[in-house]
Amino acid sequence: MTVKKQDWIALAVIAAAVAVVFGRACFFTELLSDDTIYVERRHLLLFTRENLLLWSRPVLGLWGPLAGYSFMLDHLVWGPEHFIFGARFVNVLLHFAGAAAFFFGLRWLRFSTLWAALPALFWAVHPQRAESVAWLSERKDVLVVSLGLWSIALFIRFMRHGNRGAFVLSLLLFAVTFFVKPALIGLPVVIAACLWGRYRTSKLVPYLKYSGPYWAVSLVWFAGYKLVFDPVMTPGSEGIGRTLAVMGWRYGMYFLKTFFPVGLNPFYPHFSFENDSLWPMYLVGALTVALLVLVRRGNTMATYVHLPLLMCFSAAVFPALFMIGDVDFADRYSYFPSVFVLTGSAAALCGLIRRRPAAGKAVAAAAAASVLLMGALCRCQVSVWETQDSYMAAALSVPKPNYRSVITDTVRKFDKGDMPGVRKGVALLHEKYGDLSENRRKIIIFFTTSLDGVLLVRSGRPAEGMKKLERVIWDPAWELLVCTPCGYPRCVLLTAAGVYQKAGMRKAAAEVYRRLAKLYGLFEPMEREFYLALSALCLGNKEEALSRFEKAQALSPNDENIRRNIAALKAAAGTPPAHPAVEKK
Repeated sequence: MTVKKQDWIALAVIAAAVAVVFGRACFFTELLSDDTIYVERRHLLLFTRENLLLWSRPVLGLWGPLAGYSFMLDHLVWGPEHFIFGARFVNVLLHFAGAAAFFFGLRWLRFSTLWAALPALFWAVHPQRAESVAWLSERKDVLVVSLGLWSIALFIRFMRHGNRGAFVLSLLLFAVTFFVKPALIGLPVVIAACLWGRYRTSKLVPYLKYSGPYWAVSLVWFAGYKLVFDPVMTPGSEGIGRTLAVMGWRYGMYFLKTFFPVGLNPFYPHFSFENDSLWPMYLVGALTVALLVLVRRGNTMATYVHLPLLMCFSAAVFPALFMIGDVDFADRYSYFPSVFVLTGSAAALCGLIRRRPAAGKAVAAAAAASVLLMGALCRCQVSVWETQDSYMAAALSVPKPNYRSVITDTVRKFDKGDMPGVRKGVALLHEKYGDLSENRRKIIIFFTTSLDGVLLVRSGRPAEGMKKLERVIWDPAWELLVCTPCGYPRCVLLTAAGVYQKAGMRKAAAEVYRRLAKLYGLFEPMEREFYLALSALCLGNKEEALSRFEKAQALSPNDENIRRNIAALKAAAGTPPAHPAVEKK
C-alpha cells in the first residue's frame, strides 16, 4: 500500500491536534517529582565517560539507559539555556511519532484513512496521555511506546507486503525498547496475534518462524535482567495472589478508562482489597468469556479480531506478572494497552458500518465528536503538570489519596514551616491507611516517627528526638526511607549525624554518613564521595577524607562546600594550595 495524499492530510491533522493539546507543555518550567533525578542535575547530562556509565546503571530501580542518554542528547542539542523547553518538545514529538505509527499500522491492516485516523487521534489526545507527555520524567513512556508501535506497524507491513527489511527493522526496534524500559516484554503475543489474523491456522510453523525471534529477545532480556539486576525471583511483599488481583483490577481500569476517563490522578490512586471493588476486572472477564463463546460459534470477527486484540491488551499489562515495575495502577500505564482496545473498537465500528451503510456518517460523526471531547479534556489535564502546586492539588483532590502523595505534601509543608499542616498530614497517615500492606505501613511508620524525631531535635530536645530517629535509622529495613520524597532521607540522616557528632559519638556518625553515601550515591556520584569523606573525617582518617573530597570536587568543581573542606584539610596538614595565589604588582 502506497501512502496517498489523504494519508498525509490525516497525518497533518494528527500533528496539529497533538500540537494544540500538548504544545503548551513545552513552556512549563517547573520540575516535578522524579525530574530532580533525571534532568535537574545538569552536570550529569554532559557527554563524559563517567556520565555514560552512570546512566547505564538502574535509576530508581529501573534499568533503561536510553532514557538518560536521550536527555544528554537534548542537553547537547538545545544547550543549557533552552534544555527544558527542548526536552519537553522532544516528548511531544515522540508522542506524535507513536500516533503516526498507530495510524500507519491501521492503514497497513487495510483500515480506510478515516478509520485509521480516528482511533489514532482518539489515542493521541486522550486525557490519560497527559501524564506521559507533559511530565518530563516520563520520557521513558513516550520513547518506548513510539519504538514499540513502529515495531508493530513494520511487522504488519512485512506481513502484508513481504518486505524483509521491515521485518528486520521491526525486530531491531523491539530489541531497543528494552534499553528504555521493559514495558513491551509481552509484545511477542501481539506479533503472534497478528500472525493468527494473517494465516488463520493452528499450525505452529508460521508462528515459530516469524514470532520466534521476538520471543527469543524477550526471554534473553528477562533472563539477563533476573541474573544481573534481580537474581531472586520473588513476588515481593504483596504476594503473588494479591499481585495478580491488583493486576486484574488495573487491567479492568485500563479498559474502562479508555472510554470513560474519569477519576484521573497524577499519582497512583489508593487501592485496597478491603475497601475497593474488583468489578472492573469482572466486567472485562465477562467480555473475554463472551468473546470465547462467539469464537466457539464460529464468529469470524471475534475469532480473528476481537479475541486476539484482547490477548494483546492482556500482554500489555504483562510486566507486573514478572515483578517488573510497580503493580500499582497509574494512568500513564494505559499508554500502550489502550492501542489494542481502540483497534478493536475501530474494527467493531467498521463492521457495523459494513452491515448498515446508512449508519456510516452518524457513526463517524459520533467518533469525531468523541475525539474533540477527549482533546478538550486532555488539554485541561495537561495543566495539572504545570507546577508543583497544581500537581499536588490534583493528587490530593480524590477522596482517599495515595499514601505517598500525602507524605509528599506533608514534606512540602514541613519545608515551608507549616506545622499545623504537618500535624494534619501525620494524623491522616495514622488514621486512614491501616489497610496497606506490611511494607507500606512500615514506610508510613518510618516517616512519621522520623519526622517527630527531627522536630524534637530542632526544638532543642535532642535526646528525645534521637530515641525516635534511632528507631528508624537502625532498623534493618531503614532503606525504606528511600520511598519518601528524594530530599527527606537526607534531612533525617543529617540530623542524626549532627547529634552524634555533637555528642562525640563519632563511629555512629560515620555509619550514618555511609548510609547517606549508599542512598544518594545511586543518583549522584559526587554525593557518594562527599558523604564517604565526612565518614572518614569522623573516624579521624584525614588522608582518605581529603582523597574523597578531591574526587567529589572533580565531579562538581564549583561546589563551595567541598572547596572549603579541602582547604581546611590541607591547611591542617600544612600542605600548600595546588595553585598558590600570586599578587599582581
